[in-house]
Amino acid sequence: MLKNSLKKCFYLIVFVCLLNIWHAQTAQGHSASIDCQAKNFWDFFNQFSEKVEIQKACTCFPLDKIELIIEKEDLSPKIARLTIEQVHFPLILNKDNRLKQQIRLKTETKNNKKAKVILYKPDTGYQIIYRFVKKKKWQLVKIEDWSV
Repeated sequence: MLKNSLKKCFYLIVFVCLLNIWHAQTAQGHSASIDCQAKNFWDFFNQFSEKVEIQKACTCFPLDKIELIIEKEDLSPKIARLTIEQVHFPLILNKDNRLKQQIRLKTETKNNKKAKVILYKPDTGYQIIYRFVKKKKWQLVKIEDWSV
């Protein structure tokens, strides 16, 4: 009798744990799909740049990253494919921080399927390009840090 009760209790605990995991994944996936599926890139980007959880949900991993490496007097690009564990969030400064640091933003879109966001600070050599693609949803697919 006690053995059956323990068995039922064990199954109930497993069921509740699985239900909690499923609920967390469903809630995260639902909010991410709403935030990543904006028809207008600018609407999507405004949310993306402000919320780390949207950055995590709307970034394609492994993420391609190119950055300039300065060795002695030579500049060479370093190319990496980063997993989510290797990426430091936030990926992009939010609007308030961009304004405080006098960083400007320029966007270019093609057919509302590809977009490029350039963050730059005039006369400093600071320039980072973020490349986005929209298939079913907008996703960051590449970061290019050309800062010197």
